[in-house]
Amino acid sequence: MHKFSVRLVIALAAVIFVVPASAALRDQSPAPAAHPHTLHFAGSIASLGSDSLQVQVERTGPRDGELQGKQVSVAIDANTKIVSEGQALSFSDLKQGERIMVLAETNSAQLDQGLVAEKIRVLAASGSSR
Repeated sequence: MHKFSVRLVIALAAVIFVVPASAALRDQSPAPAAHPHTLHFAGSIASLGSDSLQVQVERTGPRDGELQGKQVSVAIDANTKIVSEGQALSFSDLKQGERIMVLAETNSAQLDQGLVAEKIRVLAASGSSR
């Protein structure tokens, strides 16, 4: 009976001390990295910065509806492709007020945060020289 009591005390001690310690270690593990979310939207250029633009969103893709009607900041990087009527453009060719379609990516849970443009397509206005 004495051996059983000792084993029982050891087992209970393990449960009391080891399980909470392993749970505490598990809580300190880093959060998993966010998966990128690809967004599709169209709108007009509200303003241009040195490496970003503000877009007044007028239309969105089916999963990006929370952007509808918002003004969002979209970063431009070396990988961003900008086109108009099949011709490559540079960021400096963009003008305030132009209507564009944007394919962008974000790692943020908030779809309107951390947007980086992958592709921007300038939509030709009627009578446009582009």
